[in-house]
Amino acid sequence: MKTCINDATTMPYSSDDDIKVTGKAGFEGVEIWRDKLDRYLQDRRKEELKDYLSFYNLGVSAIWFLDLLFFVERSKKRRL
Repeated sequence: MKTCINDATTMPYSSDDDIKVTGKAGFEGVEIWRDKLDRYLQDRRKEELKDYLSFYNLGVSAIWFLDLLFFVERSKKRRL
């Protein structure tokens, strides 16, 4: 089992900050929050993210997203 941290626990901070602190803290991976990933990739390429993760010896355990359909009432969900 590898240690990792979920980006959602550090929501106010950027992916850059998350990766840097997570790597320095000795974690082995990060679970990237989808919204943070989208923001990161607005200005950068995925190769830059891969290089940054590699610099801090981190792997990606998962990419998390919040499906807003979970908050829709069951009857409304069927109509979507």
